[in-house]
Amino acid sequence: MIYGTTQASGVLVYACSSGDNHKYLHLVVALAGHRVKTIGDAIFNDESVGALDAAGMVSAGRFAGKARIKKHMGSVDQVPDADLNAESPAWAAKYRPLRGIAYVYVRLEWDSNVFMTGIPSPGSG
Repeated sequence: MIYGTTQASGVLVYACSSGDNHKYLHLVVALAGHRVKTIGDAIFNDESVGALDAAGMVSAGRFAGKARIKKHMGSVDQVPDADLNAESPAWAAKYRPLRGIAYVYVRLEWDSNVFMTGIPSPGSG
């Protein structure tokens, strides 16, 4: 349970890859088992990800064009993430929309110059 403001990661509830040579990595990280008012700035391994555009793509900095972050506040009528459903048929076929659970959907595009230490640990601040 989150009360107030905190920097947090969460539980990885789903991971898969897609695209030619597994170009994209899809991660779903549950942040709280309840609705939240807001999810702050995205963080990878204690480093601020930077600004997101309207589609959730990182638009500036080291992760620009290589990461997309979609925030879901955990409402009871929360609908499935359309991008995740479209890009990961296994998610669409097997999983619910995580109603009542605040989570982030992170899509990473592999680039060895950006993700030199491997898969980052996503969180929010």
